[in-house]
Amino acid sequence: MVRIRVPATTANMGPGFDVLGLALSLYNIYEFKDDPNSVLDDKNMIHRAYKYTFQAMGKDVVNAEITVEAEIPSSRGLGSSAACIAAGIMGANSIMGNTLDKEDILNIATQLEGHPDNVAPAIYGGLMISVMDEDGIVTNRLELSDDLRFIALVPEFQLSTAEARAVLPREIPLKDAVYNAGRVSILISALATGRDDLIFQGLKDRIHQPYRGVLIPDFDRIIEISRKFGALGSYLSGAGSTIMCIVKGDTGRFLSDMEKYLSRLPNNWRAIPLQPDYEGAVEL
Repeated sequence: MVRIRVPATTANMGPGFDVLGLALSLYNIYEFKDDPNSVLDDKNMIHRAYKYTFQAMGKDVVNAEITVEAEIPSSRGLGSSAACIAAGIMGANSIMGNTLDKEDILNIATQLEGHPDNVAPAIYGGLMISVMDEDGIVTNRLELSDDLRFIALVPEFQLSTAEARAVLPREIPLKDAVYNAGRVSILISALATGRDDLIFQGLKDRIHQPYRGVLIPDFDRIIEISRKFGALGSYLSGAGSTIMCIVKGDTGRFLSDMEKYLSRLPNNWRAIPLQPDYEGAVEL
């Protein structure tokens, strides 16, 4: 039996579209039990990643019963698909004798996911900056200030990545590209140097949030009110529907004020306090 724990992730982080991803202290635990009679379903992301890993290594697939203890909400922009992919690969790797290192696991995960912004932090932990070019995947990890907290505002409704990508324009004006390049540079430097006063500016974006925000009821108002309640900044997590707030230090007052406000809105929003996770996916 193999048990794999994988953290939730929050990607894009304002202007860091398809580049930034952070692992968070919300987890799924996946269990793999050798079972010759089990059937692997290619429609299931965990099963597909598990099976694909054996095939990529030129090995016969070992059938297994796979179960999940899930804390990560699905289709909410918190990396549930990336967690399933990472777990499937690591479960197969463990059964094969742990022949793959983390770089190998990331490469396989990116083949399945299409881009590394969620799978990189799911595997490595921390804030991962990830890009792809002709030489492969280039990543760098950044550890954040110990007093930064992340409050996930999660509604009851789901938003698929396909739906969220469909509303994006195929091309953007040069001025918007320059705007985002500047803001993501400010954001990374602010997080690296502890300049909390620059996080609000660094989270501004013109590439995806203006288009996806219309899919989230009360999006602009929640962003505005979170700032009023003391958030350093807020942004659409992944493709949504979760809104992520960054808070410094004690989150008690912010949580109390935000929960009262959200209780007056439709869609049954809940606020989940989280911290950065620096372990990434691990075998238990």
